[in-house]
Amino acid sequence: TGHMGTDCSRCPSNYASSSSSSGQTCMQCPTHVDAEPCSRRGYCFDDLWAQRAARLADPGISNSSLAQIRGNASCACKPHFNGTACQDGVCPAGMQLVARVCEEISELCYECQACSAGLFKLAEGNNASCSQCPVGKFAAAVGSRACDPCPPGTFQADMSQAFCADCQAGTYPTTESNQCLPCIAGFYAPAGSASCAECPSGRFSEASAAECTRCSAGK
Repeated sequence: TGHMGTDCSRCPSNYASSSSSSGQTCMQCPTHVDAEPCSRRGYCFDDLWAQRAARLADPGISNSSLAQIRGNASCACKPHFNGTACQDGVCPAGMQLVARVCEEISELCYECQACSAGLFKLAEGNNASCSQCPVGKFAAAVGSRACDPCPPGTFQADMSQAFCADCQAGTYPTTESNQCLPCIAGFYAPAGSASCAECPSGRFSEASAAECTRCSAGK
């Protein structure tokens, strides 16, 4: 019962053929979360999947041989999930649970996706989403668990950034590294400086100076 195809030999999606004393029946893949096959966190090894896999492995397989191939109604869980119906498991830190149409089965499925650069997720779990890195911090890597503070001499004024920029010559970063402030007169700072340095004896500077100027003779 429940078979389909030109010869009624194949079970529909999410079902696999099973022999019994009463003949061939269609057995559904395990369900759990929201009563969905494989909890939508994995693939059902149904007749359709088994035949598609056989065709990929042997493009020259005959249609008659292909029609004899059956699935076993088990679940192949996506990474980080397990259990008979893929009902167990959580996305690790640095990854969030997302829904998308899986190309392999052309159906909605759920999977763990790494946080994009500039985002982070501190702890494991399926409910929390990736968060934005605050100003003054960055996350260069995909799948970051935390944001890093900007290195000395750099700043970041925007959220969700993957890098920090050097402070321009004549400026230095604030303690929060969210902006660069101008050096006062008598001090200087080359580009990317963590702080302004005082001009040495015999030299002077205006505000926002990249270097100090030698004083004129007699001054």
